[in-house]
Amino acid sequence: MAAAQITTSTITIERQRGVTPNPSAAAPRRSLWKRVALALSTLVAELLLLELLLALFGILPPEPRAQVGETADRERKNFVADPGLGWRMRPGTSFRWRTEGREFPFLADADGFRIDEREGIAPPPLGAPRIALVGDSFTFGTGVTFAQSYGAVMAERLGAVAVNRAQPGFGVDQIWQACERVVFAGEPPDLLVVGVILDDFERSLHAYRHAEGFSKPRFRVEAGRPVASGVADNLGAVGRFLEQRSRVWTMWKGADRRFGQLFGVGTWWSVNAACLDALLDGARARGVRVLVVHIATVAAWRPFPALAELVAKRAAAGDEVLYCDLAAQWRVPPLGAYYEVDGHLTADGHAALAAMLVAQVSVRWQSWPR
Repeated sequence: MAAAQITTSTITIERQRGVTPNPSAAAPRRSLWKRVALALSTLVAELLLLELLLALFGILPPEPRAQVGETADRERKNFVADPGLGWRMRPGTSFRWRTEGREFPFLADADGFRIDEREGIAPPPLGAPRIALVGDSFTFGTGVTFAQSYGAVMAERLGAVAVNRAQPGFGVDQIWQACERVVFAGEPPDLLVVGVILDDFERSLHAYRHAEGFSKPRFRVEAGRPVASGVADNLGAVGRFLEQRSRVWTMWKGADRRFGQLFGVGTWWSVNAACLDALLDGARARGVRVLVVHIATVAAWRPFPALAELVAKRAAAGDEVLYCDLAAQWRVPPLGAYYEVDGHLTADGHAALAAMLVAQVSVRWQSWPR
């Protein structure tokens, strides 16, 4: 009887306050949580099923990104470790590399960068304009002599001197560091050519290059600027597991790369864009003209819209910068421009690229050199 009186009194008080009792108010909330739990469990089940199907058919094997400090450098005959760049040629070394049945000579200067291997070359005229080149093996000149490389051909046609500061295997972050630590450390060049391929952007997310056998710098983005990463920035246990085991994660990384190339969004793009912006900031501060070249490879023959947009925005902001995209200039790879197996540019490919770049420089900067 007492309990009934208390309940009645409570209901009376709630009604007096304008509150309508609703004993079933918690039911919709429980139903919502059940729907959320069902949706999440369904998503997990579908991802697991996709993972199993990808593994069953051998599609998208994991491609783990190397973390800081997890792999030791290897001893190399013709290259040495460099704490700031990752690696460079062994100073003063001379060797020959075979590319599809042909051997090509390589000679390094005292700083570990490629120079003309020919003997008895006349020194450049006093005061000749200088073209500095940074990039990976395509700009380094794998598969051609120094004189056949597009940088040397370009410089000869423009009455300039080619200063090659590229290294095979470099990523975008290392290309930026080569500018900061080498190119901009001395007398600024009259023109800086930045040659990149699509793979260079993926290399920026690695802290070690197995092909070269050396560790490399890796960066993260803070307030739009690249900041050096350390061991503390390595992936945790879950991230490592996904990198090493998950094919679905590999699919996600591929989508991140593709959206980055097309629309300039995502982790893959943001790190590289920060490095490129820092490179262009350094060039602008020193009054250096820049020519950014996307050297499309046969395996990834497509334009690079996000890179074109980045350069266009910098040019609109007053930077003296040009952009050239081989995949936009050539609808298909020209016959004989690339090695069929190795994939690098042939001497004919270097010559065609040099002619394209000379034409762009001559039209855009008619006051060449200053």
